[in-house]
Amino acid sequence: MGLSNLGNCDARQVANEFIRLARERGRPLTQLHIQKLIYLAHARMLVLHRTPLIGQSFQAWELGPVVRDVYRVLKHNNAEPILDEIPLDDKAVLPNRIKEVIDWTLRRYGHLRGPE
Repeated sequence: MGLSNLGNCDARQVANEFIRLARERGRPLTQLHIQKLIYLAHARMLVLHRTPLIGQSFQAWELGPVVRDVYRVLKHNNAEPILDEIPLDDKAVLPNRIKEVIDWTLRRYGHLRGPE
């Protein structure tokens, strides 16, 4: 798969991968965690593969970067851990390189509290 096919995923797919991995590891994430982890994974993808991870834009909010599409579906959780994945019509499987970026980001930054 070429690098041009690697990025521009739906941010909700990326959020689901974070939710799934965190749940498997017994460390569920809050919406704030997920938003920041998506941002960090996006940056890592740009550095490693010179392509964006997600197709949506980030907005600068008071507590950090936010992808509005992810916020809309997770806002009802407030600061509670998110255990269930976001329902999506497109069940596309993320490429392994993207999964590796997400996994690395969760291992590196997942232990930090949302405000950190």
